[in-house]
Amino acid sequence: MSLTISHFVTYWEGIEMRPTNRQDIEMCLAVITKWQKIKNGTGVDEGTLNCCFCNRYYYFNCKQCPIFELFPQGSRCGCHHTPYNNWKRHFETTHSDHYYNYDLRIKSKRVDECCDPFIDAEIDFLKTVFRQVLLHLKF
Repeated sequence: MSLTISHFVTYWEGIEMRPTNRQDIEMCLAVITKWQKIKNGTGVDEGTLNCCFCNRYYYFNCKQCPIFELFPQGSRCGCHHTPYNNWKRHFETTHSDHYYNYDLRIKSKRVDECCDPFIDAEIDFLKTVFRQVLLHLKF
């Protein structure tokens, strides 16, 4: 089953999130920019290596990561229940000849228009995360 933004918005109603700060906003903007570059063909996804949220929170089991706080996955760290997982699965199965996974370094990029729905879903999801971060901003 493919998840949509409405699934996440419904889930987030009433979620108590820690107060966010300027750094969370900057990371949201950076990760959205990363995916916009992937969409226009100038960027690549390297999994946790070029995600600013992962760079900050992954080695702490995603504790305090805005994405993980908004959509917790029990004790499982990562973005397994977000649109990112659909992108990764699409790339592994449809474009395996373009997919590099060595030493946990994953590099995937937009190959053609069949990638666009997965990229668009990730961008929409991240924009929703950004809106939630803004709602919890601590001045």
